[in-house]
Amino acid sequence: MFNLHKALFVACPNDRRRFFPNSSSFYHLYVDLLHLEYFTFCGRMIVVALMHKVHIGVVFDRVFFLQLAGEKISLEDIRDADPTLYSSCKQILEMDPETLGSIKIVELCPNGKDIVVNSKNRKKYVNLLIQHHFVPSIASQIAHFSQCFSDITISSIKTFLFQSLYLKDLDKMLDGVKVLFLSKIGKHIQNTMDTKKMIIKYPDS
Repeated sequence: MFNLHKALFVACPNDRRRFFPNSSSFYHLYVDLLHLEYFTFCGRMIVVALMHKVHIGVVFDRVFFLQLAGEKISLEDIRDADPTLYSSCKQILEMDPETLGSIKIVELCPNGKDIVVNSKNRKKYVNLLIQHHFVPSIASQIAHFSQCFSDITISSIKTFLFQSLYLKDLDKMLDGVKVLFLSKIGKHIQNTMDTKKMIIKYPDS
């Protein structure tokens, strides 16, 4: 499901274990009219994994997690999902007011093409840009993915479930906790110890 060649999900550039829905999934799947059903199937598999405490080896990015919880996305939330957009927005917020300009491509709010971005409204501009980039573009995918949660419980409980969790809690539920057992590690290491100096020497060291 999370194979990048399937084009359903996108991995975060800085953490390849973290995924969020691909806004271009419709086009990558050769204009497959059933492509949203794939997200419904993925959601069902995740629900089954959570119910049976099965670790799947991947985790959700924060922009995905927050939308499942019905929360709004802020600038800091997109740091891992889109480092380039994050950096650009940071530059807009930190830019000297005298040198701040803008290039409009789409209207992020009513009559947006007539509004000049300046030092007074740039925070609102960045917030609207983030919402436009991460919310409507993958709204259908997330709706179908989360549908399975509503199939087994009411929608309000699904929202409460995600709102009551921290992202790190869901990480543990999906990916498990990595535990190192020293007894097992020792079986695969050959070493000699100088009992007088208490120094462990490993081969080729």
